[in-house]
Amino acid sequence: MLGASWLKRRNLYYIRRKIETRLISSGEGYASVIQLRNEIYGEAGKVTDSYPLLREPARDSCRVLAFFHGHKLVGSVVIHIPNGQEPMDCVEGPLLRYPTDLPPKSESIELSRLCFRKEYRGTDLIKEVYRQGILALAQTGRSYILLAADDKLKRKYSHIRFKDTGYRYSNRAGKSGELSLMVSRLKHGRIYGLSSKPLLWNLFLFDPIKDLMRARIIPARHWFFYFPYVILRPVAWIFEQFYLMQLKRVA
Repeated sequence: MLGASWLKRRNLYYIRRKIETRLISSGEGYASVIQLRNEIYGEAGKVTDSYPLLREPARDSCRVLAFFHGHKLVGSVVIHIPNGQEPMDCVEGPLLRYPTDLPPKSESIELSRLCFRKEYRGTDLIKEVYRQGILALAQTGRSYILLAADDKLKRKYSHIRFKDTGYRYSNRAGKSGELSLMVSRLKHGRIYGLSSKPLLWNLFLFDPIKDLMRARIIPARHWFFYFPYVILRPVAWIFEQFYLMQLKRVA
């Protein structure tokens, strides 16, 4: 029974390889994303469209990504690569200005409107979000990612060196709670994520970076720079197995 339970937990966590990521441009696909977003945000008591600066499909600078498990839409995220002084949803939307102590927009991208169905949270699907973020950095030559996170997500993002900028704002309807604006420099030169702690880098960034090397987005010869981190991969695997034992949701 214990073995069967562990296998179910393992199959639940390692879901990313079964997910298809689709770029949504307009029409029915985008309507489905909006419906999913409103459903998930509504359950969490969040404002569904409180800062509608971005009309996502109409802007070439926005990538609306949808995650499908078979035919089922299970999550989405928006990656915004601002052109010039184009406003950022998680910055100018709530703050009405772009603070001068943030990284230049020309060196930054934004992750926003991330949502997963409840049964897909806590799985390795989050690694696909990281992969898409690093892909956007690699394709544009930018270095920084900005996003907004509640207190629960702040801890997870801090694992890969997202730092709280000190800017906070409310994004909930009728409930207490704030979002913090966070920033991470995930690219140093041509290397990604090495400012993270080695063990956490293995847990969250090893797979996304490996996939991008296989796709030749990141040169494979750069493994040399990651070697001091990669040697901890077996330890990270053990940590993942302990995490699986703690999962409460069993498919």
